[in-house]
Amino acid sequence: MADLQTYLSEHLARVAAEILLRAATLDPRLNDVLHAALSGFERIQTREEIAQVALSCRRFLQGLADALYPPRTEPVEGRSLGPNEYRNRFWAYVKGNLQGDQQRLLLAQLEDLGNRVERIDQLANKGLHVQITQPDIRRLIAALLVVAYDLLTLCPPLSQSSFEPYSDGIQDFVRWAAKRGSGSPGKEKGEDR
Repeated sequence: MADLQTYLSEHLARVAAEILLRAATLDPRLNDVLHAALSGFERIQTREEIAQVALSCRRFLQGLADALYPPRTEPVEGRSLGPNEYRNRFWAYVKGNLQGDQQRLLLAQLEDLGNRVERIDQLANKGLHVQITQPDIRRLIAALLVVAYDLLTLCPPLSQSSFEPYSDGIQDFVRWAAKRGSGSPGKEKGEDR
C-alpha cells in the first residue's frame, strides 16, 4: 500500500505540475481561477461556497477554451463557436488535433465534464444548493483536471515556460502537498470530504 500510495502521489504530482506549467504558459489567469476552485473546495462550509467552487470550475473551462480555441464568428460543422459556446470550441479543438479512438475518448470526456458543469450550474442557478454535495464537487474537480490535462497536452507547449527552471521544486511541492493532504483520511472539523 505504501508503494502504491507513493506511485500514485508521484504520478498525480507530475500531472498537476504539467497542468500548472502549461496553463501558465497559455494564460497565467487560468491558474488563478483554478486556485480559487481548489482553495474554495478546501474551505467549503456552506451551500453557497459549493456553488462558488462550481462557478470557478466553469470559469476555468471558459478561460481554457478562450486560450486554446478563441471564439469565432463562423460555425464549424453547424456548431456555433462564440464566446459562450466553450464546449463547442473544445470540440473543434479536439477535432482539429486528434483522430480515431483518441478523439472519440476525449470528446466523451468533454461531454461528461460539460454535463457535470451544466447540471451543477443549473442547480445553483435555481437556488437548489441543497442538492449539490461535496462529493459532486469533488468529482467535478477530478473530471476538470483530467480533461484539462488531456487538452493541454494535445500539442507541445507554445513556448518555453518561465517556470521550467523551477519544475523540480514545483514537483517537490506538489508531492509534499499531496502527502500532507493524504495525512488524514479526509475528515476535517467533522466534515466528510
